[in-house]
Amino acid sequence: MFSVKKIGAQTPKKLMVIFHGYGDTPETISPFTLKLYSHLPDTKFLILRAPVILHGQGFSWFHLDRPVMRMRQEIVQLAQRVVQFIEVVCAQEKLTLQDVSLLGFSQGAAVALAVALQASAAFCACFALSGDIFPDLIRSVQTPFFLLHGEEDQIVPLPRIVQLQNSLLGAGNDVVATSLEGVGHEHRAPSAQQVCLWVREQEKRTSA
Repeated sequence: MFSVKKIGAQTPKKLMVIFHGYGDTPETISPFTLKLYSHLPDTKFLILRAPVILHGQGFSWFHLDRPVMRMRQEIVQLAQRVVQFIEVVCAQEKLTLQDVSLLGFSQGAAVALAVALQASAAFCACFALSGDIFPDLIRSVQTPFFLLHGEEDQIVPLPRIVQLQNSLLGAGNDVVATSLEGVGHEHRAPSAQQVCLWVREQEKRTSA
């Protein structure tokens, strides 16, 4: 169903499904994933490759040259396929969706958000780095959302993430948002450290 790069534990207690950015590949985000694995050794990381092949290089999760409603339809259908994929993996690993976190960067953040919002059951967490989603897809779900954004991001400006945070909160969701000073549209070591901190906090909350 998806081309997947696997990193991490062979017999995992947790899964993290990762969605790379527009024009990227699983290899592009692998160094960031290895930083996560160094702090989360009991986790298996599944880096999915986007389905749309770009003419230059890299991949895209949906076509950006189509009308907005068509893009919206694409991302909803994609999210449904991802949920089905994750359910199959969970059955193989003897885990549940509560053992699975979602993480996406840029366009991949839109996919991670869509998956969390489309699923009928809650995930452990959804981490959206430097990305947002169509506002009309936002609804109340049990998955907690963690939004991380660089204050110097010129591709997806910070006010868009503030709006995303407010929309998620307005729908009744559990949301934590953090901005990183001096960081642009990128995933770097501080981002990985913040994600790992959030993962540990969420594990404490769910085990309490």
